[in-house]
Amino acid sequence: MGNEERDPADVNDASGELVWGFDDEGQPVTHKSGSRPREGYVAPGHVSGKKLGKDHAHYYERSEDGQPGHHDMRRGERLYPGVADDWQANEATLRGIVDEARRLSSSTDWRTTSNRLRELREKMKTVGPLKTRAEKDAYWESFNAAKNQFRDAQTRSREERERNEAQGQREKERIVSRAETLASSSDLRAASQEMRQLGDQWKAAGRAPREAEDRLWKRFNDARTRLRTKGDEERKQREYAQNQAKAAKELIVSRAQSLVHASDLREASQQMRALTEEWKKAGRASRDDEDRLWREFSKAKDALFAKSKAERDKRDRDAANAKAAKEGIVSRAQGLVHSTDLREAGQQMRALTEEWKKAGRASRDDEDRLRREFSKAKDALFAKSKAERDKRDRDAAQAKSVKEGLISQMRSLANTSDFKAARDQARAFSDAFFAAGSAGREHNQRLKEQFSSAKQTLFDAINRDRERKQAEWQQRKREKLQNVEEAIRRTNDSIYRTDDAIRNAYSRLQEQSMRPQPSFTHPHYWDIIRKQSDARDRTNAKIRDMEMRRSSLQQKLISLGQRRDELLR
Repeated sequence: MGNEERDPADVNDASGELVWGFDDEGQPVTHKSGSRPREGYVAPGHVSGKKLGKDHAHYYERSEDGQPGHHDMRRGERLYPGVADDWQANEATLRGIVDEARRLSSSTDWRTTSNRLRELREKMKTVGPLKTRAEKDAYWESFNAAKNQFRDAQTRSREERERNEAQGQREKERIVSRAETLASSSDLRAASQEMRQLGDQWKAAGRAPREAEDRLWKRFNDARTRLRTKGDEERKQREYAQNQAKAAKELIVSRAQSLVHASDLREASQQMRALTEEWKKAGRASRDDEDRLWREFSKAKDALFAKSKAERDKRDRDAANAKAAKEGIVSRAQGLVHSTDLREAGQQMRALTEEWKKAGRASRDDEDRLRREFSKAKDALFAKSKAERDKRDRDAAQAKSVKEGLISQMRSLANTSDFKAARDQARAFSDAFFAAGSAGREHNQRLKEQFSSAKQTLFDAINRDRERKQAEWQQRKREKLQNVEEAIRRTNDSIYRTDDAIRNAYSRLQEQSMRPQPSFTHPHYWDIIRKQSDARDRTNAKIRDMEMRRSSLQQKLISLGQRRDELLR
């Protein structure tokens, strides 16, 4: 057994109590309790504890499933041949544990592997015995060897980490010392650049021990914060002055740009010269803002000074162009008054009104005169359109009344019994409905839907009537088919009975033919011969009648079959 671990099940444990007894067959046996619950040892005969250790059977509760286990420790013939021995399963379990421990011995996940090895060790303690104690001791030695190999690798890794952390601590102490010196520098630009380099050196220096790492990082971060704070304060002061100048000049540019759109160009020019003086006293913004704002200010000044001349020239040209355009609009509006297509004329008049708004203003006198002429033409066209619209409304009201009457008549057709005439009337109502004309945009769709609904109701009634008649015809057809089938059955029965009667008649005829003739000397010879001949003649006549009846029945059967085929088609 190894020095580190020991099998808890031991037959030589002195704490067990020896009990002598008999098994089911009356043979003497000795029982000894084990050191674990539900565990014990049984040996043949009434023996002492010393002999029990040499020749016995071990029983116990398996840890993996709670079922009873058994191991026969006899070296020769089995003590209990009828009881299964599970030492092979115990050996397989131990082999799996040792194999896993060997795989884990090369792992670098120290915490997880340590926990797993402890779990495997506890599991190994619960495994039952093997065939010999030496075999189980060998598995324990292999497990301890794998565990020690992992512990040695873990120790080497820890020593290597401690050396690297010591080197990292020395490098970071140098970096922190330099950072604290830079935090007091007055050359903020150079100090900030070197501080960024120290940050890169910190990342490349490796980790120090946790306590030293936290302490050094706090000192380094504090130094960076002090330097950043000094830079922020200086930058804020400079940015504040630049922002003040920027805000003042943006206001100047905004006012200058608004002057470009002023209508009083003389006053706007005087204000622009005052803004130029304000610009000179406002101070300087940042370089980019200063250049941008100056370009915008110069552009506004140039635009205002150029606008004064251009606007005068443009005003004269626009007035002349507006006069020419509006004279053309008035002429076209006066032509629309005489149009016959008032809808199209109204649309064109509205388009001319939009053109009028976009044409600009002529001179005051021309503008007033042209507006009066244009308004006169619009009023004339709109009066004409109103008269046309009133007439259209009257026609629509009449068409609405006609269509509502047709809808009522179409609905009444659904209650008729003469659907053929109703179908013809429905076609006439449809023609009249569409010939009635428009009832107005707000009524056309509704009336059309109501008429279609009434028409569909009529067609549904026609279809139901057709289906009813079709069902009645099918019923009559089924009844006729049943009658024909019954007639065929009865005809077949008559044919069968006729065939039986013909066969019986032939039998009687044969019997009559085979009767012996009387002696020629018989006093009634001729009477007997005549009676026999008459009997045969009557039988032959009856056979001919029955054969004719059978032929008639067959013809009838053929006719009935044809009738049945017609009904089935």
